[in-house]
Amino acid sequence: MLKTFRLPIVGGVLLIATAAGLAGCTGPTYINIPPQRGDLARDSPNGGDVVDIMSKSLAAAIEAEGVPGVYEVLLPEGASQQTYQEVVLRLGGGAITPDTLREAPVPSVAVAGVRVRGKAAEVDIVRPSPTGRAAVMVELEWYVGEDWAVTRVRPLRLSVEALGWAVPTEAVPSPLPPGVALPEAEPESEPLPPTPESSDVPDA
Repeated sequence: MLKTFRLPIVGGVLLIATAAGLAGCTGPTYINIPPQRGDLARDSPNGGDVVDIMSKSLAAAIEAEGVPGVYEVLLPEGASQQTYQEVVLRLGGGAITPDTLREAPVPSVAVAGVRVRGKAAEVDIVRPSPTGRAAVMVELEWYVGEDWAVTRVRPLRLSVEALGWAVPTEAVPSPLPPGVALPEAEPESEPLPPTPESSDVPDA
């Protein structure tokens, strides 16, 4: 006679809930960008949690010392047009994508690396600095019900070259996958025709 084994009700519910949470979790996870040889970490810059982490880290690094005027955002290799668009929209201000036309060269703010270990994340950012500290490490924590939040911005004394960071240089974001479209920009309103001033009206 075959024996049947049953999980305790509480244990079974917890097991199912844990599996479901891991399947759709956007919080604590394991990420290495750029990828490290032989590891099992995620390495795509296009995940929703990675976009959130990069956007908040860029905003914090820029706010720490400021980047006047327009600047281009450079994301890790493999970032799609959709990812670039979302990050730039979240940053606002003078942030543009690298394929945006410009009349003159603009400074770059780049994400050189992303590391996530459970509820802690670190993001390597390279940006213009009046103090000469272009390399910045931004630390974040994940809070239940509040998502990722920046806890520290650390300008580093070492140069980007000494740190060995690989700074993104790609000029054009990766194309969107088939079937994905960017939201259309709202058409700009046409300016009203100028109202003639009294000096422009001919004498009777």
